[in-house]
Amino acid sequence: MNQNFSVFLANVLAPSNDGQSLHDTVGDPGGATAYGVTLGALSDYLKRPATISDLAALNPDNAILSAVYKLDFWDAVHGDALPTGVDLMVADLAVVDGPVASARVLQRTVGATEDGQIGPATLAAVAAMDVMRLIARLAVAQGLYDGGLHDAPEFGKGWSRRIADNAYMAVQGQMAEIATAKQGAST
Repeated sequence: MNQNFSVFLANVLAPSNDGQSLHDTVGDPGGATAYGVTLGALSDYLKRPATISDLAALNPDNAILSAVYKLDFWDAVHGDALPTGVDLMVADLAVVDGPVASARVLQRTVGATEDGQIGPATLAAVAAMDVMRLIARLAVAQGLYDGGLHDAPEFGKGWSRRIADNAYMAVQGQMAEIATAKQGAST
């Protein structure tokens, strides 16, 4: 089990990703969004119809924002059960394309049954793969998935940048984990 949710959240809330206050991007099927959270996601979390004012009240220091990301994205893809780096990539894809699509991309990448739900069989297939190879394959699989979406001509360049940045962060995280493990083994 890892504890990388805070790394994931900081990455998602970076200004180059979803770190923007209330906005409504033309062509974005999510509609009005604040810090990557849509009215629909906020309504689900609040268990009532959210308003534009509710959305506008979100900010990076808001506990609701963190809770929505934890519940709707990190927990939905079992981020704590995934290896360092893989967790970041799979959870971020859940933010961009939804948890079911993210699970399917992961399952396709590891050769598990594509049912859109990360369960014991998927986690076993993940555990059987070399983590660095899995990170590289996930980056390619995410690019292929996003490139096939109808809005790829409009948003594809940004998605590609995001995938590349996430893969870089994922490798850094995995390298730090390896270095820590080696240091611990030598003491």
